[in-house]
Amino acid sequence: MIEQPQPLDEAVLGDLLLEYQLLRRATYLKALATQKNHPEVTDLAERLMVAR
Repeated sequence: MIEQPQPLDEAVLGDLLLEYQLLRRATYLKALATQKNHPEVTDLAERLMVAR
Protein backbone atom coordinates (compact mmCIF):
# COMPACT_ATOMS: atom_id res chain seq x y z
CA MET A 1 0.00 0.00 0.00
CA ILE A 2 1.36 3.41 -1.00
CA GLU A 3 0.83 6.39 1.24
CA GLN A 4 -0.68 9.39 -0.52
CA PRO A 5 0.93 12.75 0.26
CA GLN A 6 -1.22 15.41 1.92
CA PRO A 7 -2.06 18.52 -0.01
CA LEU A 8 0.34 21.33 0.90
CA ASP A 9 -2.28 23.50 2.61
CA GLU A 10 -3.41 20.63 4.86
CA ALA A 11 0.19 19.83 5.79
CA VAL A 12 0.95 23.47 6.64
CA LEU A 13 -2.24 23.84 8.69
CA GLY A 14 -1.43 20.62 10.53
CA ASP A 15 2.05 21.92 11.37
CA LEU A 16 0.62 25.24 12.57
CA LEU A 17 -1.87 23.41 14.78
CA LEU A 18 0.93 21.38 16.37
CA GLU A 19 2.96 24.54 17.03
CA TYR A 20 -0.06 26.23 18.60
CA GLN A 21 -0.64 23.21 20.84
CA LEU A 22 3.00 23.27 21.93
CA LEU A 23 2.77 26.97 22.77
CA ARG A 24 -0.42 26.45 24.79
CA ARG A 25 1.06 23.54 26.72
CA ALA A 26 4.30 25.38 27.40
CA THR A 27 2.35 28.42 28.61
CA TYR A 28 0.28 26.23 30.91
CA LEU A 29 3.42 24.49 32.19
CA LYS A 30 5.02 27.86 32.91
CA ALA A 31 1.97 29.01 34.87
CA LEU A 32 1.95 25.85 36.97
CA ALA A 33 5.70 25.96 37.58
CA THR A 34 5.56 29.62 38.54
CA GLN A 35 2.70 28.98 40.95
CA LYS A 36 4.54 26.05 42.58
CA ASN A 37 7.85 27.96 42.63
CA HIS A 38 9.86 25.62 40.38
CA PRO A 39 12.29 27.96 38.59
CA GLU A 40 14.01 25.21 36.59
CA VAL A 41 10.69 24.07 35.12
CA THR A 42 9.71 27.69 34.49
CA ASP A 43 12.95 28.16 32.55
CA LEU A 44 12.27 25.01 30.53
CA ALA A 45 8.77 26.21 29.67
CA GLU A 46 10.15 29.58 28.57
CA ARG A 47 12.70 27.86 26.32
CA LEU A 48 9.91 25.78 24.76
CA MET A 49 7.85 28.91 24.15
CA VAL A 50 10.77 30.65 22.42
CA ALA A 51 11.77 27.57 20.41
CA ARG A 52 8.41 27.05 18.87
